[in-house]
Amino acid sequence: MGAVALRDSALAERLRYLQNALGAVPSPFDCYLVHRGLKTLALRMEQHCENAMKIAQWLERRAQTEPKCIHRVLYPGLESHPQHETAKRNAARPNAFGGMVVFSVDNAAECLPRMRLSALAESLGGVESLIELPALMTHQSVPKTDRERLGIDERLVRWSVGIEDVGDLLSDLENALHAVQSQRIDAGAITSTRRRQGFRQRAVIVTRAAPGLQRLGWLSANSSPRLSRVDITPEKYKKLVDMAKKTDGNFSAVAGAILESYLTAATNRNVQAVIFDMDGVLV
Repeated sequence: MGAVALRDSALAERLRYLQNALGAVPSPFDCYLVHRGLKTLALRMEQHCENAMKIAQWLERRAQTEPKCIHRVLYPGLESHPQHETAKRNAARPNAFGGMVVFSVDNAAECLPRMRLSALAESLGGVESLIELPALMTHQSVPKTDRERLGIDERLVRWSVGIEDVGDLLSDLENALHAVQSQRIDAGAITSTRRRQGFRQRAVIVTRAAPGLQRLGWLSANSSPRLSRVDITPEKYKKLVDMAKKTDGNFSAVAGAILESYLTAATNRNVQAVIFDMDGVLV
């Protein structure tokens, strides 16, 4: 943007013609918006970088504890990034590594649509978080062999981190990951090493559904397995545990024992699965 003042009428006419022919000229209102946005650009970029760094660090920790879920994380602010030192030298200020985070996650195509705060869309750099699958979106037209050579597979995710509350963004991603993990259960794995004729095995799955809520799910391993779920508060979990202790050898008792072990490990947010038969005998 800018202005040009001329004393040569012929040159002015030539520039006016090019301006009209090219059409790449912002309107006065667009110029006003850009001018207004420049006043807060530094603050917004600082928040972009801060949020992206925290998310990248969270993903890297998750990749170390759950390598079967998160496989790799790319962000120039991480020391693990191959060009970290170069990015550090070129950064205008400390921790100015931008707001773009790339990571690989299993079942990405199922996970991303479940996120509510980050829109599944292309583009980048806005105050709103956007997330996309390059292999299926921005780079879909690139031949698969070329994409794979560049490391762009169907698990790769590009996250343009906005300036929302970083805790909300992380909770949103975590809930989406848990939702996918809870639903992708292999019915073939539901077998007993002490199988008895006529028994119907079930699997109990305990997950953290959302802040303040925990999820109890159970899968009936019949001819057509069906997953059922219910989200209840920790207080109701505690009541279920207390009630289960008073019963013996039934579904509630076994579920209560599982819930009790889950509540005592509050930091464990992974899916837990336990197989048992209808008499409550752990298998």
